[in-house]
Amino acid sequence: MLADTPIHSFVRVTLECVSPLLIATGKASGGYDNEVLRDANGLPFIPGSSLAGVLRHLWKRWRGEAEQEETSPFGFQALQGDDGQPSRISFTPALLVLEDGGVAEGLTIPDEKDAVVNWLRTPQPLMRDRVRIGHRGAAEDSGKYDIVLLPRGTRFRFELCWRTSDSDETRDLDALLGLLGGATFRLGAKTRSGLGQVRAVSVSTVKYDLRQPADVQRFLQRQRSLVSHAAADEAVEWNPQRLESGVFQACQLQLQSISPLRIGGGGKSFLRARNNDKTADALLLSEPGLEWPGGRAEWREHSLVIPGSSIKGALRHRFTYHLRRYLGCFTTEANEAMGDQGTFRRVIEQLFGSEQLKQRQGDSDGQVSALLVDDVLIQPATLSASQIGKRQHNSIDRFTGGTLDGALYSQEYLHDVGFAVNLLIDADRMAACPSVWSLALKDTLDDLCNGDLALGAGTGRGMGVCQGKHDYEAEGAE
Repeated sequence: MLADTPIHSFVRVTLECVSPLLIATGKASGGYDNEVLRDANGLPFIPGSSLAGVLRHLWKRWRGEAEQEETSPFGFQALQGDDGQPSRISFTPALLVLEDGGVAEGLTIPDEKDAVVNWLRTPQPLMRDRVRIGHRGAAEDSGKYDIVLLPRGTRFRFELCWRTSDSDETRDLDALLGLLGGATFRLGAKTRSGLGQVRAVSVSTVKYDLRQPADVQRFLQRQRSLVSHAAADEAVEWNPQRLESGVFQACQLQLQSISPLRIGGGGKSFLRARNNDKTADALLLSEPGLEWPGGRAEWREHSLVIPGSSIKGALRHRFTYHLRRYLGCFTTEANEAMGDQGTFRRVIEQLFGSEQLKQRQGDSDGQVSALLVDDVLIQPATLSASQIGKRQHNSIDRFTGGTLDGALYSQEYLHDVGFAVNLLIDADRMAACPSVWSLALKDTLDDLCNGDLALGAGTGRGMGVCQGKHDYEAEGAE
């Protein structure tokens, strides 16, 4: 194979998480519903197979009908027979970048004083509670779970090797790295609900033509270690043109909360000290993050978070209503013909995605969502004292009408806060669907911007109401 592909291009990439990353083993551990994937040193890492799988999918979609399995740089294996071809691209695992910009390679004892190691070796670097909402807008049975995440700002470094027979074929390498810089290149799980968004902060490349004796010597002397962000001493920094794997429509919602807004699950109070008042019992969701001034890692203050999953769940429920309205699918007879256990559910899953469940084997194979919703970050330093408040609550005995003993509690909330919600919509998938889909989605976004669809907790008590505007234009709208 070396004789067939004598030109080797090595590309070293340093990735930074723009949003929290969910890289899990698929098993529960230590009281949590998922376990972070770790190497032999107990540090998180991203397998090379994950990188290859995501890029292969994006590459195949970007190439479209022009992609021939026999000529794909990712190789192929025939379903029947012995026909196949190995991949011309190889990936190393993406190793965690430490505080000083290096990585922990091989079996080593990481420095416990390292700011990155000290936090990320804990079993639970970040945790979010999740609730799966059913088609009736209520929590599904056994739908409460948690996810353990790596914080935004975490960096990883990996290297890929692209082997070709012709130097002109390295133009395809430009395209591959362009896809790596696209908005749809996301890693891990829950990437359509705000997680796994990454960006390349450093890309360097070096090329060797092994038909040339000088390049052979350079190749043999090259350091394989990932400690440096450069692929070799003679490597050059690369800034490939950004590409997307398909046509995606960007949409932004500019919202302002006009009633108390609460996203719970946090562990840090942002309420200004008032008369030595005690901390509220239920705090706003907030998460820390890493920043890299001067190439060294530093932990930054918590940012308030509105998870993309919270926004997407509300949109899905209201979209279902509007789609039923357009299709006239409300009665029991209509539900039986096109109900939640049949065609109608699959229509919803075309836009919002679904997972393969054991009880639905043969009925649905699962598919990725056509709608990507990013997390919203709100910096506490930008908020005034009047924009963060606290309310006292009592739980009422439904039999006597009096307060329950020991049921006095308090909650923090936000008020009159402006924020932007960024969406990416798969235009190719939407174009293949009836126009009522676009109309239903536009009506859903209109409801959110007009105060008719609330976000967060307490929506049945007047909380989470927002007003604003969006720039989504539906196909077929007048």
